[in-house]
Amino acid sequence: MSVEKRAFAGTIIGTVSFTIGLLQTIILVPILIKFWGVDNYGLWLGLTALTSLLQTIDVGHQNYIGNEISKFYSSEPLKVKVILASGIRIAVILGFLELFVAILIFTFNLTGKLIGNIALQTKNQEIGLGLIILILTWLLSGSVGGILGRLYLPSGLYVRFTTWGIITRFFNIASILITVVLGGNILVACIFSSIVTLFIYVLLFWDIYKIFQHLYPFWVGGNWKIALANLSKSFFIIGVGFLLQFQNNGLALFVSGIAGVTLLPMLNTMRTLVNTFLLGTTIVTQPLIPEMIRYHAQREHEKLIGMICASWWVGGTLINLGLVLTLPLIEPIYLYWTRGQINFNWLLYLLLAWSISLKNFGNPLTVYLMGINHIQAQTTIAIVQTTIILGITSLFLAKYGLVAVGIAIVFSEIIGSVIMATIYTFIEVKGLGGNLNFTKITLAFSSVVIVGLTYISVGLYWLSPLIASIVGGIILIGLYLWQWQYLSMDVRYRLIKLFHKFTSLSYRHPT
Repeated sequence: MSVEKRAFAGTIIGTVSFTIGLLQTIILVPILIKFWGVDNYGLWLGLTALTSLLQTIDVGHQNYIGNEISKFYSSEPLKVKVILASGIRIAVILGFLELFVAILIFTFNLTGKLIGNIALQTKNQEIGLGLIILILTWLLSGSVGGILGRLYLPSGLYVRFTTWGIITRFFNIASILITVVLGGNILVACIFSSIVTLFIYVLLFWDIYKIFQHLYPFWVGGNWKIALANLSKSFFIIGVGFLLQFQNNGLALFVSGIAGVTLLPMLNTMRTLVNTFLLGTTIVTQPLIPEMIRYHAQREHEKLIGMICASWWVGGTLINLGLVLTLPLIEPIYLYWTRGQINFNWLLYLLLAWSISLKNFGNPLTVYLMGINHIQAQTTIAIVQTTIILGITSLFLAKYGLVAVGIAIVFSEIIGSVIMATIYTFIEVKGLGGNLNFTKITLAFSSVVIVGLTYISVGLYWLSPLIASIVGGIILIGLYLWQWQYLSMDVRYRLIKLFHKFTSLSYRHPT
């Protein structure tokens, strides 16, 4: 299958995934707030954040093993078998380790303290049991399943891989909604959603067995020496995963630890709202990760640079225009979405939304660096970003509230996603014999600057959201038309060909 066909299929399924994520955002939050109240909703957020934090141990190892499988899947199938079986051994051990930690948290009654809920000690047992159930479910499903699922990507089955993710997410959301509407509490929601998750994973494992029978039994053929070596190599990625989790779920726990869970609903709903835009960029970049790894391995730097520039243009068009054109609609949508129970904070929204524009610029760069297992880049960027976020938040949260969190995230994205990711990628591409020159970088980043200036005009009350949206939108459209001329002929042809797959029109390659 060609790059265009993979991108087309990936875009279609990515759009479906985006829609499901959007529906989750629109439907789940107001229903949880309505039936559970803001306080219990805050507890739920704290529980899911803590669960994700514990799972990070596994996810970092899975990512490393997945990248190794992608490297050797086509050329050395026997090596893939050893890597896979060895990875499963470690996955089981890590899963039990996470379960042990969850049991310790429950035994010593630490759940409330960890999620900033010291005042509601009566909920400690319920939340603690919920944590154990969620981690046990992860051990039986996602721990090993996360390793096996990585087989889909190098075999060209990105669409199938994403479809299973959509199915899991959809039924997980449905199970939680049913529980809440029928009057179930947080513990019941954990139990019901876990049962649904386990059932789906049984079907997933059967699908993996049917497709990859040549590797079955998956757990046979492993080597403890290789398993431990890969684990040690993945420690940095696990550490990076923890740091990234601290920037997300860890930040929620950090804020609740300082100011209590009362701020979590606003922080979570605001971040959920802006992260909806970020889902759009994954539609563009995720199907192309195996291609980036392949171009790097084969030292095809021109194709690699072309893919990065195309991602900048397409991702920028989708995300930045969306961020600007929706400005007049955001506040009424948010208030309707939260049933007016959570106030809309314009400054916080503008800061978080601009951070998405910054992250979107760095996304093809960080995806590339992660795909080639550039440990130093991932580790350094994650450490710097986490330090900035936690440092600024701890210093200014008491004085400026959640706006301090927004400022911290913006600075972390400027330093990490823009400056550091660009430098590391520039060095890697240069090492391949290519040149990601200053003109390409400046053209791509100029749209991010326009978004920032548009937001500043709203934040300082120079322009109303409506006028700022119109002016900013016109400037961005003109800018992207100009940037189009600087894309290579081959990249433009591929993008037009991809576009015409949606419109069913024909296009002839220019001669």
